[in-house]
Amino acid sequence: MTTRYTRGMLRRTSLLLSLCLVASLGTGCLTFHARTPVFKDGEVSVFLRSDTNVIGTPHEQGYDHPAQISNVRVTHILARLDLRTQVKEGNRREPVVPTELLAPVAQGISEALSKADANQQVVVMAFRNKHNFGIFDQLYLTSLIAYVRGDQLFLFVDKSDTQLAERQEKKPPEPRTSVRHS
Repeated sequence: MTTRYTRGMLRRTSLLLSLCLVASLGTGCLTFHARTPVFKDGEVSVFLRSDTNVIGTPHEQGYDHPAQISNVRVTHILARLDLRTQVKEGNRREPVVPTELLAPVAQGISEALSKADANQQVVVMAFRNKHNFGIFDQLYLTSLIAYVRGDQLFLFVDKSDTQLAERQEKKPPEPRTSVRHS
């Protein structure tokens, strides 16, 4: 079955598509992430991310940035965070950020918080390569989001030393928070 379009049908279709685009621009449902790299040290990368609409206007988040927190203090905060997992013998505690990544992650967060504005959150992507038998490599990801509100530092841990599948190694997913701020 073939369908023939008339000029009037094409005009109505293009008008409808134009109205949908204008409506989505006006409501702000089309959002993009603007990324600004701040810190890179080996396999640790830290950047600032803000949500913007199509025009480039950032969504207001109301963070209290820039914030000055020393990297030594951030290191102490991160070192105190651990995960408790169930095993047969009871609970096992593991650090949220692997020890070898602790110093560069803390330095990146400290630098990024001092450069962020009120609409940017700090995103950390830290990779760790583990060698098995000198032949097989496994890639692990620790990713988190940080921001400051008032006098509190908020950390949302998305992945904590999680092994990536081979298909994810090329472009691992960025961390997301389920909390909406407006």
